[in-house]
Amino acid sequence: MDVFSFLSYMVEEEHTQIDQLLDRITDTDLSLALQESGEVTIGDRFIHMIGAEYRMSTYLYQDPSDDPEFKVSAATVDGLRQGSQASKARHLLLLQNLSTPDLEKVWHSKVSGKSYSYKYLLYHFIEHLATHRGQLAMAINRMVE
Repeated sequence: MDVFSFLSYMVEEEHTQIDQLLDRITDTDLSLALQESGEVTIGDRFIHMIGAEYRMSTYLYQDPSDDPEFKVSAATVDGLRQGSQASKARHLLLLQNLSTPDLEKVWHSKVSGKSYSYKYLLYHFIEHLATHRGQLAMAINRMVE
């Protein structure tokens, strides 16, 4: 299995887990605090992880069909599910359009001024999804106990 097949597999697995979390909540649950001491809601965290995945994928692969106004709605679980599907599709499109030499390319952040290899960023995209999915799973598990 090559690196891009592996990463595509990981994206699919992460989104399967995200879908399972979305299956366990209602629209009302989206306004609940993610942590007892925080102001970030479950809906906020889903929006962050879905929107960030889309944006990060777009940084590394731009296509004329890109939607620069991509927005994820926290109003409903269905809205989050649709945003998640669009984000996953964007991530998979990126992976389909990269080749092994691309792993050594460097992306420069216009915000922080820092530079990152594509190799690192592709790892970070999965890590980011997994980290926030874990936070959401913990919060949702607390809700149903």
